[in-house]
Amino acid sequence: MEFYNIYYIILYLSANRYKNTTFEEWELESQRFDAVIAATAFHWVAPGSGYAKVNAALKQNGVLIILWNTRPHPQPELYQMLDEVYQIHAPSLRRYAEDTKTQLEKLNEFVEKVIDSGYFYDCKSEYVLCEPTYSIDDYLALLSTYSTYINLESQQKNSLFTGLRETLEKNCGNRIQLSYVSAFWIVQKG
Repeated sequence: MEFYNIYYIILYLSANRYKNTTFEEWELESQRFDAVIAATAFHWVAPGSGYAKVNAALKQNGVLIILWNTRPHPQPELYQMLDEVYQIHAPSLRRYAEDTKTQLEKLNEFVEKVIDSGYFYDCKSEYVLCEPTYSIDDYLALLSTYSTYINLESQQKNSLFTGLRETLEKNCGNRIQLSYVSAFWIVQKG
């Protein structure tokens, strides 16, 4: 399957019946669906019961489609400078600023756990490296949408974002080059 074809799969599936609810609240409909799509969300599902529920919801030849964008990451030199800001204002967030390669390795490990659950097999995957340029305002706005930043105390978040902005403006002007991976995994019902 070509990476760009995932768009057509989503269009096809969206033209058919779908439910917009939380996974936990959704009433299981056994062997009802050809596909389950999880867009940067499957990590929230409890592995034991969640994997079984997805498996039960799928028809015999059904698939689980996991879509994921890693967090945008600045170039290594800039990351080192920003890491100093994180170390001062939010040391707990430093682990979330991993490079793209590390993030992709962790995602592959996660998908391996899905397969190792015994509910799925035959993984097909693809990813593409994206390298957008953001304004500093847009980059900070994006960071503020992540739960790890939302959960920061207001004063800590303000101090962190002020430090990030100062470092970015000093070293990048008003634009920041980022990279992230957009990926998908398709696993067959076991």
